[in-house]
Amino acid sequence: MPARRIMTTITALTLSLPAFAHAAITGVDWLAPGDSLITHDSTSGLNWLDLTETNEMSRDYVLTQLVPGGLFEGWRYATSAEVVSLWSAFGVDLSATADTVAPGYADSGVEAAARMLGNIYAEYDITVYPYGTAGVTADALGDSTEWYKRLGAYQKGIWTVDTYYKIDGDLLGNYYFTEGVSTEVGHYLVQSSAVPLPAAIWLLGSGLVGLGAVGRRK
Repeated sequence: MPARRIMTTITALTLSLPAFAHAAITGVDWLAPGDSLITHDSTSGLNWLDLTETNEMSRDYVLTQLVPGGLFEGWRYATSAEVVSLWSAFGVDLSATADTVAPGYADSGVEAAARMLGNIYAEYDITVYPYGTAGVTADALGDSTEWYKRLGAYQKGIWTVDTYYKIDGDLLGNYYFTEGVSTEVGHYLVQSSAVPLPAAIWLLGSGLVGLGAVGRRK
């Protein structure tokens, strides 16, 4: 089988992958095997660093670590729109038009988001906030460069979980720039990441190449 035909076959198979390959939220290792400190969203192609890795850090400090040689080299602050899109993948609406408080039910989406992005509110007080997380985005609010948008949501009540609270556009003052912040707040850092093809596609491609080689020898 000619090499060009083999590559055409592989491309066609790739394009025919099922839709689930385009809407996966998965954990990815960052510093060590098995740490799963990165959340990969295949829809946007973005990697998200767990918010637990940047809580108790000021925005000024995080900015100094985004440069080459810094702890977060290769990362950047996510926009509010990117954060809203990520949370929507968990079924949670963080847009400005959504209700700030949603009573009457336990929200599995908030729990899933907190498990993936870092359960910051539970670290603060698990008896009050069993699941929840929030972080600072890249978007300034108003004309002041000392106010940035904070987005997230938390589930309230560990024994009678029936309400979740959404954080949308809370103002953050100078404290979040120059001082350490509480474990309730992290920073949304993202990096672009190409989505790898499933291993089965590469195995199939290797098999087709091998068949082509056998055919040429015959």
